[in-house]
Amino acid sequence: MSLKNLLLVLVLLLVLVSSPIGFCQETRGLWFTRFDYANAYHIIETIQKAHQANFNMILMQIRGQGDAFYESGYEPWSDRLGGRYPGFDPLQLAIEEAHTLGIELHAYVNVVPMWSGAKLPSSPDHIYNAHPEWVMVDDAGVPMDPATTRYAYACGNIAHPDFRRHLLNVFMEIVEKYDIDGLHLDYIRYPGTEYSYDEISLTRFTAETGVARPADNLAKWNDWRRNQVTSLVKEIHEGIRQRKPGIKLSAAVWANYYSGYSSVLQDSRRWLQEQIVDFNVPMAYTLDSNDFRNWIFTHCRNKYERHIYAGIGSNNLSPAAVIDQVEIARENGADGIVLFSAESLDSEMSWALFQDPFSEYLSVANMPWLDIPIIAHTPLRDTDDTDFPYNVIARISTHAPVKPENATLFWQILGDSSFNPVPMLLHGDSIAAGQIPPVEHGTVAYYLEIMNDAGFIATHPQWAPTRLSTFTVGPDTVPPAITFSGKMNYLIPQSEYTFSILIRDNMALAPNSVWVNYRTSQGESDSSQIQLAEGELFAGRINARATFDDSIFLRITAADKANNRAQCESIITVGAEGFESDPAEIWALQEGWAFESGAAHSGKLGAGYHLVKNPLPGTSQSMTLAQALDFSSLAAASLKFWSSFALEQDYGFGYIEASRDSGQTWESLDSALTGFSDWDEYSFSLTSFCGAGNDAVFLRFRFCLANDPGQEQIEWRIDDLRIVPEAPTFASGSKSVVLPQKLMLFQNFPNPFNATTLLRYHIPAGHTSAVEILVYNVIGQQIIAFRDDAALPGLRQIEWDRQNAIGKNVSAGVYFYSLVSGDFRQTLKMVLLP
Repeated sequence: MSLKNLLLVLVLLLVLVSSPIGFCQETRGLWFTRFDYANAYHIIETIQKAHQANFNMILMQIRGQGDAFYESGYEPWSDRLGGRYPGFDPLQLAIEEAHTLGIELHAYVNVVPMWSGAKLPSSPDHIYNAHPEWVMVDDAGVPMDPATTRYAYACGNIAHPDFRRHLLNVFMEIVEKYDIDGLHLDYIRYPGTEYSYDEISLTRFTAETGVARPADNLAKWNDWRRNQVTSLVKEIHEGIRQRKPGIKLSAAVWANYYSGYSSVLQDSRRWLQEQIVDFNVPMAYTLDSNDFRNWIFTHCRNKYERHIYAGIGSNNLSPAAVIDQVEIARENGADGIVLFSAESLDSEMSWALFQDPFSEYLSVANMPWLDIPIIAHTPLRDTDDTDFPYNVIARISTHAPVKPENATLFWQILGDSSFNPVPMLLHGDSIAAGQIPPVEHGTVAYYLEIMNDAGFIATHPQWAPTRLSTFTVGPDTVPPAITFSGKMNYLIPQSEYTFSILIRDNMALAPNSVWVNYRTSQGESDSSQIQLAEGELFAGRINARATFDDSIFLRITAADKANNRAQCESIITVGAEGFESDPAEIWALQEGWAFESGAAHSGKLGAGYHLVKNPLPGTSQSMTLAQALDFSSLAAASLKFWSSFALEQDYGFGYIEASRDSGQTWESLDSALTGFSDWDEYSFSLTSFCGAGNDAVFLRFRFCLANDPGQEQIEWRIDDLRIVPEAPTFASGSKSVVLPQKLMLFQNFPNPFNATTLLRYHIPAGHTSAVEILVYNVIGQQIIAFRDDAALPGLRQIEWDRQNAIGKNVSAGVYFYSLVSGDFRQTLKMVLLP
């Protein structure tokens, strides 16, 4: 036996020892939402965490509301990514990372949502801007409004032929263009039985059923709409089978099947019965184990030889509760579980899962009707070795056995006219190994092909030889790639600052070559070596004397074994809190407060307050800094932060308070926030808490409810908080919060309304021009005008009683109102109910 073959056997043994083998199967999926990633590192980090916890499937959201997190020819890049190409393709990156680790990657898409929120999509080509006629209509004839609907989104009409055609184009493009393992459908339902009473749906319903009006036969009307949902699923299924029959189709479905059938017109059981989906995932998000058990049992007893994976709401459960629901799902016949969402997969959750229910690696649950082998292989790196063969080792997961003659490695020097076939050695049914002979120089392209006894063929990469794995043989000329990650903002000055970086090299890094050089804005500088933490992640730490509003400039340098060098720069900001990394370590939250992606002004996370249900007058809930701030060396300072809020005037108030005595007594920094505001920056003085003796100051944001407002839409969002030292000032007099320094029109309140509504706006200090509020109907006719000649600064409002300029009530419908002053104009929409 040659030395190289002996090394191959040793490598095989190592792989076998470290890789559990067997045909025990359980799908372990993770919903990875678009709110859980903002850059390439988030994607890589999440997939690696899932791999370490023995997950075998990622459902990655790439379409949220008519927008794309991938290269689409039909829909614009998401505004969450800046509305443009972010420098990488999130879906392609996730596919490559997941497949390298042997994890299935499913493209998770929201089907009917078109848009949510008052701020409209930035792209004129977005479907909500370009095709408002696709929006669902309620039984009063009012189209869904993304700014006001009680449903999460304004939704597209499933029965509209043009909208359906658009969806099929979008989904089939993903299937054809990307090497996904599955397409996962969410929001594949009606928002409620009161939708969609649009003209096209009503006309089609009458033509196809002979019933003149829905009210004449509600049962037929409901069945007709259920059929619209099911027929769309069927069209997607047929499109996939025609293009790439190995791709799995799945859906996130209503937890209580019967409720989903009646309330959102979703007959998910029928999809299994007609075998137009491969698996359903009931979204059984509950703290109640009995409800969870009943829901999963109901779905599992009606699988029709397809799969049910139990959807677990891990975001709101402790690790122990998640483990309990995993066991309940297993006991009731589920073929796997899916956790919602990746946000919950912190170190505590990962360790708990790895210790107990996921302690052993298992492959995804086999689908006999779709038994295409799964190949897990880590592509070979570039090499300067020209003397020995190159080992190619893969793990195979398949229900049907694989014969030795049906496992082949194909390779070529890139650009050759043909591939060289190499039979692979099989160890049992799970490991295949082959060798590419040594080459002198050039780029080697290769792929694997496996066929099982059921006749299904798989390749790695998927869809080879259209796509190939490659590595280069020859001198290394490619420098390492460096990416910063981890915490880069510190609200409280530290004696030590830590951070992490991801360093990847095409061959291998030089030992002890990773260093950090830093300097503070005060001129302090030093350097130190950075140690490898795990995999390709390095953990850095520096000791720097920095204070509030200081910046620490970092430069990371690294070299590979060929002495190719790279560097990357970043900044640690002291006295700043973006809520992006471990905010729970320094903030204590009472009921109603949470760290959430929807609350973010920038980055991924922000802090948000939402009014609790059935509030009592006098309700008071706080987000309190759990660590003390030392202001003893400062002469003056300000607390600055970005905020948006809907705090009903005279009912909801937001206080910003400070304490010198560990929270025994609190002082308000200024007058309370109240009213309505879009995102803007606010500033409060901290000067009275600066100077000698103020070495343990605590801060808090406190919501207070003065009276019951009769509605539950009160909310307050905070992000990008900073503490800024200032030169002392000697101005006396009352303090006041810094309001937005611009004209601004706010959403009317209440909205929708049926009697009166308040039209609210803000006038900045120094503005002298007259201000007008103009109200228009949907065809652009002016209904009434209000003029504010005084234009006094501050939050102002006008009450409109639905009357036009001649004192007559206007009819129900959609209206627009504009704030006009000089060249400035801002317009919003409101809904008048019957």
